[in-house]
Amino acid sequence: MYRVGIIGCGARGAGRTGAARGHEHWRAWAATGQCQLAAVADIVADNAAAFAEQYQDPAAPAQQFTDYRQMLAEAKLDAVSICTWPALHAPMVLAAIEAGVRAIHCEKPMAPTWAQARTMAEAVERAGTAIIYTHQRRFESQFRAARRLVRSGAIGELLQIEGTCPNLFDWGTHWLDMFHFYNDESPARWVMGQADVGRAPKTFGVPIEEQGMAWIAYANGVQAVLLTGRDRRWPEMNRLIGTKGVIEVQMVGPDGKGIPVRIRGEGDVDWRIPEIVAED
Repeated sequence: MYRVGIIGCGARGAGRTGAARGHEHWRAWAATGQCQLAAVADIVADNAAAFAEQYQDPAAPAQQFTDYRQMLAEAKLDAVSICTWPALHAPMVLAAIEAGVRAIHCEKPMAPTWAQARTMAEAVERAGTAIIYTHQRRFESQFRAARRLVRSGAIGELLQIEGTCPNLFDWGTHWLDMFHFYNDESPARWVMGQADVGRAPKTFGVPIEEQGMAWIAYANGVQAVLLTGRDRRWPEMNRLIGTKGVIEVQMVGPDGKGIPVRIRGEGDVDWRIPEIVAED
C-alpha cells in the first residue's frame, strides 16, 4: 500500500473558483486498490476535513493540514497529488521532492513561466522522482481511435497536425500533448510562435493571449499548427492531414453535440465515422 497525500481539497460550488480536481485524483488513486489516503492539505480547514471524511478509511484516518509543508514534513508520503492553481505548482513540487516523495501527480498547466517549468523538470531529474501532469486526453477513446487510424495507414503518411482552442496556456497544453501522441512522441526540431496580448485576459490568474499561433516542425518531418484565441474559426478540435486523407477529432460537449472522430480517406466520397472502441 502506498501512502498518498492530496494538496488542494476544494469542491465545486457557488462562490468557489477551483475545479475540484483533487477529488478526481483521489478516486483514481483509490481505484488501484494499492493506495491509502494518508494526508490531506488545504488552506481552508473545512475543505480538508470534508475531503478526509468523504474518502478516508475509518480504520486509518487521514491526517489533516492547512500547511502543505507541514504535511510533507510529517506524513511520510510515497506519493502526492498537487491540485492547486499553476502559480503554486513549482514550490509545491520542489517541496515534495525535498521531503522524499517518490511520485508526484500535478495538475496542468505546468507553471506560469518557462523558468519554473524547467526548474521542476531539472529537480525531478536530479532526484529520480516520478512526475506526471494531467494530460488525460491521450487516454480518451476518440483520440486513441484517431491514432490507431494514423498508425494503420488510413490517411497514408502523416504530414501535418492542426489544432484550435481558446488559449495556449490552459487548453493548448492538451493539444501540444496530443500532437506528440499522434506523432509517436517525435521531438520538436524547431518552434515559431506569435501572440497578441492586448487585453491580457487571465486564466487561473495568469495572463493569456487574445489570439495566438504556434508552428512546430518535428524531427520526423511532420509539422503542426496550433491556433488559439477568441476569433478562431473552429471549435476545440484536431485535424490530422496525410498523403491520402484527413482525420478530424472534436471534443463532444455535455449536450452530446459533435462528432468525436471522422475520416475522409482515399476513395471516400464523403466523411465517414469510424468505429470507436470503448477504452478501459
